[in-house]
Amino acid sequence: MKTRITTIEELKQLFVESLLNHTSAVTKVSDHSVLNGISYGVAKVGQKALKDIVLVEKNVNPDMAYGIYLDQIAANWGIAARFGAGPSTTYIRVVGDSGTFYQAGVNTVSSDQGIVFDLATNFTIDADGFGYIKVQSQTDGLETKVKPFSLNSISPVPSGHTYLINEYIATGGRDAEEDEYFRTRIKEGANIIASQTLSKLEQVLMRENNLVLKVFRGGVDSIGNTIVKIATQNGSTLSASNLASLLTAAAPYFALSDNRVYEGIQTYGVVFENIDYEEIDIEFNVKIKDSYDSDSVRIDMQVAISKFFDYRFYKNTGIIEWDDLFLIIKQTAGVEYISDSSFRPNQDIIISKSSLPRVKSFLMYDLDGNIISDSNDLLSPIYYPNNIDLTTQSTI
Repeated sequence: MKTRITTIEELKQLFVESLLNHTSAVTKVSDHSVLNGISYGVAKVGQKALKDIVLVEKNVNPDMAYGIYLDQIAANWGIAARFGAGPSTTYIRVVGDSGTFYQAGVNTVSSDQGIVFDLATNFTIDADGFGYIKVQSQTDGLETKVKPFSLNSISPVPSGHTYLINEYIATGGRDAEEDEYFRTRIKEGANIIASQTLSKLEQVLMRENNLVLKVFRGGVDSIGNTIVKIATQNGSTLSASNLASLLTAAAPYFALSDNRVYEGIQTYGVVFENIDYEEIDIEFNVKIKDSYDSDSVRIDMQVAISKFFDYRFYKNTGIIEWDDLFLIIKQTAGVEYISDSSFRPNQDIIISKSSLPRVKSFLMYDLDGNIISDSNDLLSPIYYPNNIDLTTQSTI
């Protein structure tokens, strides 16, 4: 129920209407009369009562609450508190001599704005002379969602390194959870009392680690344990200790057959793993309208694709139709013409039920086949061959 705050004048009219309907001793209520004063007093008390009712509703009804009232509802209902700020992740393209080694925990990557990113894994450049490394920002917040081509320096510089760049925007960075999403999560929070559902498990894991976004069935392993795949808010990879903590927190909610204690040793029939990502390489030939900036058009394309793959709402049908990606890019403001014959991928992409799509590389060429680089011209076209993992991708 939603209580509507009524004006003094409306409440006075309601009072006078009820009064006249129940007595014949009064035929009218004139201004400055005794009954007018009484009706005003009743209306004022009624308005204060309505205000107090609304305040109570704000502590009960999520649809009416905001700010601290939503925080209070979450606390009352046992829902995980408002999520704080989070880091962003993306892929960088590193170019250098064969054998150049990049070490996680040692090398860091910086953007033009000074946002520092850590390498997710160690990486060694092979004979191709380039490769992709997943990186995650050290700090949290929306400012960590850096633009494409803004990551361009590494410290310390590995021997044999030539340059690096991010072709795709960093995704996942966020400030504290907004009321809109917090309200939705509170309303879905009742799923925690459901039995044997993924929604219940999501709520349990969110409460333990607010980077958790969704969970998926991953089948069973070789010894019959149920595999649960976990996707994070920003696409980052949960460490072994993070997964162990989540398993311990979720154990009380498992069925008896999955929560096993034998001779004092605790074991589980459930295994938590990071979600697998189906990495997608996108490239195409395009003509940008003269009145548009190519950097802005590129960002708009990538934002639209990121929304298409928004993991909060993404429904995995097992296939991504390549023409959906083509239309997203074609319909971006500023695109005058795009060659469909040059667009890659040019085949539908098969996505397993326990995987999520993620863009790894994003290359724009003009109609003559030249790389459309950023305005600072940091890219070297020699390292951008036409077939970037696309042969393997199309075959599989």
